[in-house]
Order: sequence, then structure tokens, then C-alpha cells
Amino acid sequence: MFLCQAPGLVPEALLQRDMNLRALALAEVAGVGLGYLPLGIGGAVLGWHAGALVAAHVGQALVKSLVLVSARAHPRALLPERAATRDLLSYSGGVVTAGLCNFAASQGDNVVVGRWMSADHLGIYGRAYQLMAMPAMFTNTSSPIRFSPARFSSTARRSESRCWSTPLAMRRAVP
Repeated sequence: MFLCQAPGLVPEALLQRDMNLRALALAEVAGVGLGYLPLGIGGAVLGWHAGALVAAHVGQALVKSLVLVSARAHPRALLPERAATRDLLSYSGGVVTAGLCNFAASQGDNVVVGRWMSADHLGIYGRAYQLMAMPAMFTNTSSPIRFSPARFSSTARRSESRCWSTPLAMRRAVP
């Protein structure tokens, strides 16, 4: 779907900038009339089930892109510049790799817990992980209040003592 829409994005933006609304409307109507309807109805008649909807959407995007490209061709539609592509890939390659590794590291444990334990255990694990990560979220933010280890440890001690004393007080209060 995205590959079918991509060639028509720049021509569509150029047509919008030129205020050529007739060409934009023609592309929409052609996409529906020549792409969506024939493939959707034909696929449904042939028994494609959900595939008919997929084919209809892809056909609509393809026909719309073809009409947009023919209405307002862009000189560099499918020819990227070599130097710009190299710069983009050299920078974004590291960023994308770091993001994928970070995602795998942060979500890999959920896969393990979800695969070999129940959904209840996964929910409890998720809440425990959030509780464990909360101090790091508060200390790593760029807030005007500076992090003070002494103040943090005294607050942590008070919170810990309340966590332990509350169940004991509730046990004494409930006969």
C-alpha cells in the first residue's frame, strides 16, 4: 500500500500548492472508479473474502498515484541523489539500529513472560516493571529541580517504611 502511494505524494503536494483542485478531484475519482470499485466488487464476486478489500485499497492507491504522476510529474520522482542518500543512510542507519536494539531489549522480556506464563502474570510483570522504572524516569527528566541523592534516599526510606507498615496496620485494624 505504501509503495503504491509513495510515487504520488510529491505530485499531490505540488498540485495542492498550485491549487489545481480539478486534477486532485480527478485523481480521487479515478482511484475509486478505476481501482477500488472494480477490484473490490470483482474480488468479492470471485470469493476473495478479505483479499477483495485489500486489493481494492491497493488498486485505489495505485490508480490515484498514476493519475497524480501523469497530472504533475516531478523531475526527481524516482531518482534519488547519490550523495544525499549516502548521508541519510549513514546517519539514520545507526539511529534505526539503536532504536531496534532498544526495542528488542525492552520488549524481549515481555515476549518471554507472555509466551511461558499466563496473561495475568504478564500484566503483573508489566506493572512491576513500570514501578521499577519510575525512579529512573523521574531522575532522567530535564526538570528545574535538581536530583539530590540525600533527599531521594530519605524519601525512599519513608516510602518503604509506609509500604511495610500499612499492611501491618490493616491487619491490626481488621479482626
